[in-house]
Amino acid sequence: GIPAIGVIENMAGEVFGSGGGERLAENHGLTFLGRIPLDAAVRRGGDEGMPLTAQAGSNGGAGAADSAAAGVANAEGEAAAAALREIAGKVFAYLFPEKTGGKQ
Repeated sequence: GIPAIGVIENMAGEVFGSGGGERLAENHGLTFLGRIPLDAAVRRGGDEGMPLTAQAGSNGGAGAADSAAAGVANAEGEAAAAALREIAGKVFAYLFPEKTGGKQ
């Protein structure tokens, strides 16, 4: 499977409720990355070919989308750093087995 970096709750609000994304993340040991509300501006923007984050003025959906995107970028950076640390450790163990007891 593909590893999950976190959960973004989509279409949150009055119609579908909210909090399910946080519960899902908690139940599966994942990071909750944000909540994007159900917003009529999203539909209008899609119909007009204008992405939510490019629409003039501020609305809750655009800020939430930006926040969730930042959470994804941060999680990706942390995952990449962890992978690099693991690779570096294996290379060090390979090159200097006497310092690591031969463990790779």
